[in-house]
Amino acid sequence: MIDIYKTMKPPITYPVNHYVVKVGNTVYQIDAGAEPLKHDSHRPDYVLITHWHWDHTFGLTGAKDLDVCIPKKSLELLDPDKPLERVRNIILAVEGGEAWEAMKPIVEAYIGRYKPISVAIKEQNNPIPLEDCPPIIKGEVSYIECPGHSEDHVCYFIDGKAFTGDNMAPGWNITLIDPLSYISSLYKLMSVNWSIAYPGHGEPLDRASATKYIVETISSKIKRMCKAAASIENGIRIRDLMNKIYNENLSEVMRYVAARSLIGYLKNLETLGVVRIRRESYPWIVEKV
Repeated sequence: MIDIYKTMKPPITYPVNHYVVKVGNTVYQIDAGAEPLKHDSHRPDYVLITHWHWDHTFGLTGAKDLDVCIPKKSLELLDPDKPLERVRNIILAVEGGEAWEAMKPIVEAYIGRYKPISVAIKEQNNPIPLEDCPPIIKGEVSYIECPGHSEDHVCYFIDGKAFTGDNMAPGWNITLIDPLSYISSLYKLMSVNWSIAYPGHGEPLDRASATKYIVETISSKIKRMCKAAASIENGIRIRDLMNKIYNENLSEVMRYVAARSLIGYLKNLETLGVVRIRRESYPWIVEKV
């Protein structure tokens, strides 16, 4: 039995999936959604978290006394002081100090939801590192590390089904912090034997549909990286590069999301020896090598 639940909370404008899976006498829940959980007859024995992002963990603010199996890295990232620092660093790198001061109140309000998530996981419930999670130890659940969308991301496998979190999002564009790691994660995901993928956003995919999605997604990410490389002029600021690559009228929140992805592409291009990022002052400057 697999039940799909969808939640949505601003500024997210599309549904977030979490799943309740019953295998034998054990009930698993994959991710917690964007709104406080309300468990009824399907209170899970274990909650399995794919990654730390608030729209997949905020549901735990409505839970108590649950066993929450979670990557150690996710627990580190859910320190309530770290998300603000991460957003600050990205805005400074892209827009500079004046933009950060202007956006700070908006960001603080948005990031404020991580504090109750941290409290919910660490004080209201029972966090268990994945290597100590009983169903994983027993072999009832397996997982692989799939960084790229976030550095802590994992995918779970239960009874021949894949629960892929934000490694797949059919119908939506996945944002990345590390495109090359993400592509590697997709290859790793396809090396595991499973029949259906249940994503963090969008509808379930059978193996053939998932393969098609992955081919198209890898192609689109490589095209975006090539566009970034082709758009670079010596001494260009990241914010000016953003305006060349992203033509849409982005909201403040979505501009941050786009900036996060662009920095990921630029860091990969730097690793490949294509560009050099000058980080000595804000905003950062990108140069050809």
